[in-house]
Amino acid sequence: MLPQANEIYRHFKGKEYKIITLAKDSETGEDVVVYQALYGENQTYVRPLDMFLSPVDKEKYPDVTQEMRFQKVEEEVKHELSPITEKILDTDSIDEKLRLLDQLKPSITDWDINVIAITMDMEINSDLSIGEKYEQLREKFVRMSQFQASRFR
Repeated sequence: MLPQANEIYRHFKGKEYKIITLAKDSETGEDVVVYQALYGENQTYVRPLDMFLSPVDKEKYPDVTQEMRFQKVEEEVKHELSPITEKILDTDSIDEKLRLLDQLKPSITDWDINVIAITMDMEINSDLSIGEKYEQLREKFVRMSQFQASRFR
């Protein structure tokens, strides 16, 4: 199914974009997608339709869990927490949370990061890629662990 105006798509690196329209390149006749970033300065981009609809290059990006370069946001049926995320939320130990977070890294989703951050009353920069969000969340756990360790000396 072709992208439609006003639909929201998530790039495999985690940022979201709104479809403006489909168009034709006047020089080549190639079908293109015109879309706008939903972050930062809301820049508008053009990409060949075939590339927009292509799968993620798993050789270049082996850790990416999203199958397609752009995925329609509304197509995500429902969000389920991974069992590891549930364990992170259930344990009181910051060191255990950190250990579990490291275990979750290869399969972590934007949803997991947001739920963990909200539950822990942390702010994570939404303009970052999933990998960068993971690192920001991990750094917050490390700081909490260091604070706890120094507090109990």
